[in-house]
Amino acid sequence: MDVKMALRDTLRRVMFVPGGACPVCGRVLFRTPEHLCARCQGDLPKMNQRACRCCGRPLASEQGLLCGHCASEVVQVFSGGFVWLHYRAGAQRMIAALKFGGRPVLGLWMGAQMAGEIAALDWCEAVEAVLPVPLHPHRFLERGYNQSAFLARGIGNALNLPVLEDALVRYADTPHQLGLSRSARMKNLTGAFAVKDEAAVEGKTLLLTDDVITTGSTLRECAATLLAAGARAVYVCAAAAAPGD
Repeated sequence: MDVKMALRDTLRRVMFVPGGACPVCGRVLFRTPEHLCARCQGDLPKMNQRACRCCGRPLASEQGLLCGHCASEVVQVFSGGFVWLHYRAGAQRMIAALKFGGRPVLGLWMGAQMAGEIAALDWCEAVEAVLPVPLHPHRFLERGYNQSAFLARGIGNALNLPVLEDALVRYADTPHQLGLSRSARMKNLTGAFAVKDEAAVEGKTLLLTDDVITTGSTLRECAATLLAAGARAVYVCAAAAAPGD
């Protein structure tokens, strides 16, 4: 490596955050603990409306306590939930950078932001461990990391909770769920997950973490699997949620 290249690499490490640019607008970021520029961070579409008491998704009206998906469930598997952002605009671009842009460390920052708000919820003190929705090994090899695991680590670090990255595994390599009906999603996911370490979850109150909630099918199947393995309760959280009914 010549002197110019070495100097350039040194300056990049000293002056810029990993990735070098805001994942929302592309603005160059000088050395800062934040991973978004100040304007885009201020413009994030935070949840500021009534939320479903089970999954945390925004409610479409002022009536009722549950979203349409949770209201249709005969047995509720979520003890409560939290969603940080509406899945639109800057939130979509940020999550795309996390999942597909090779910026897993962004998930640590996002998880820490989520933890700051989760800490104020009445159920937070009951949580004993955090765990991510797992990826199938094939999907993990394609991407190189599980974005939900980085969110879980950010939350766990901020709340001083253990992160159980390997307790829940995904055996079925289900196709992408985008565009599928809720019933088709549930059919795809039935039996897709298993608890690898039952001792780690038995009798525990857990916080299950994912990047985006659409219908909640993936989180429901994971939560049901954890409860069947002996978990006391499962709360859920997501970085963002798609519009609900």
